[in-house]
Formats: sequence, structure tokens, C-alpha cells
Amino acid sequence: MRYFSLQCTRFSRFLPGAFLVALVLLGSLLTVYGIMTGQNEMKANQTVSIGMVGVAEDNFLKMGVAALESFDSAGATLTMQEMTMDEATRALTRGDIAAFVVFPENFVDEAMYGHILPIKFVTTTGAAGLVSIFKDEVTDVIASLLLCSQRGVFGMANLLE
Repeated sequence: MRYFSLQCTRFSRFLPGAFLVALVLLGSLLTVYGIMTGQNEMKANQTVSIGMVGVAEDNFLKMGVAALESFDSAGATLTMQEMTMDEATRALTRGDIAAFVVFPENFVDEAMYGHILPIKFVTTTGAAGLVSIFKDEVTDVIASLLLCSQRGVFGMANLLE
């Protein structure tokens, strides 16, 4: 029994220090967690406007824009507005929109035949962070829509043959 009491006395000398270190580590982890969740809440309240040039009459592109607005993996609100090229450049220089996307003429018709035309994404040099996330999101959604629709068109053509 004497050995046990000696070990308890020895252990009690180091216990306050170990307890203090554990409290400091727990406090720092909780602080980092609070900062990270605070940044996510800040992102969720942001609204980003992106202009679109060249989608006025195309129903397929309008469907893709609706899908893009509802699919928002960045955690911020995305609003897309149809504009002309002049309106888009003026709105970009004024800071009303973060960027604009230029779809070439006959974009969907060419895509139906397997010719994917390049899309221009125009933004200012100072824009970074959230705009680059939306750029990636826009290109991912458009690429997915084009790929799925192209597979559907080719599948229907094979089925009809």
C-alpha cells in the first residue's frame, strides 16, 4: 500500500501542469473552430452577380443558367443577369457585377453537332477568391450540361437508326 501512496503523491505533482496544458490546447482548438465557422457564415451571406452575354433567345442556355443558380456549392448567393456586351463592360467597370460570361453565337447549335465553342469569362484583375470559385462552378455545370445533352442527342440518333 505504501508503493501506491508514493505513486499517487508523485502523480499529483505533475497533474496541475498536465491539466493546464490540456486546457490551453482545448481553448486553442475551440478558437480555431470558431474562426473557421465564422468565415463560413460570412461566405454564406455574400451575394455575387455575374452578367451573361449572348443567351437572350436560347432556351437550353436559360435552363443551364437556372440549374447553375440553384446549384450553389460555394455557399454564397449567385445571381446571373442577361446583358449586352456594352452593358456588361460598363457594369463590370462600375463594380455592379463581379464578372461576365460571353457565349458565342450559335453556341448550342454547334454543341449539338459536337463542336464545343470556347466561352469567355471576363473579370477584373483585382477579383479573386469567390469569383474564381464561381468561374470553376460555371465551367463545371456548363461542361456537364453539354456532355449530358451531347450523349442524349447521340443516344437518340443511335436509337432512331
